[in-house]
Amino acid sequence: MKNFFAGLFGKKEPQTAAPGGDAVGQLRCYLDANLPKSYVTSKKYSVSITEQSGTYAVRITLDMLADGSDYSNFGPEDYFTFPELEGGYVLGLISKPPLPISSYTLEMLFHSDTVVVEAGAGLDAGTITYRGESRKVTF
Repeated sequence: MKNFFAGLFGKKEPQTAAPGGDAVGQLRCYLDANLPKSYVTSKKYSVSITEQSGTYAVRITLDMLADGSDYSNFGPEDYFTFPELEGGYVLGLISKPPLPISSYTLEMLFHSDTVVVEAGAGLDAGTITYRGESRKVTF
């Protein structure tokens, strides 16, 4: 009955996975609920989840401009320093997923630049790649 009235008045009920339901759906709901709303509501936000032998690899595209931030004064070194900090923050927010995760990949979209942050299941170390250069980092 609740969904009927919500549909009549134009309100959408939040999509949540039922307990014991679709594993990928549960993980997607967990990510959506735990990531900052500015990321989740951006049109550029996306999540790709791939099962690999009972664990899951997660790739998340984050619009770094979604909260109104301006990175136009960034120099090349800033594209390694800031994603290390933001990557650690974001990974900390999603550190207790409902399913076993083998790896996370964060694709951070800036103005015309993309930075990729990769972290294994432990979430304490990873790699940042910017313009073909990769560096190991600790979160």
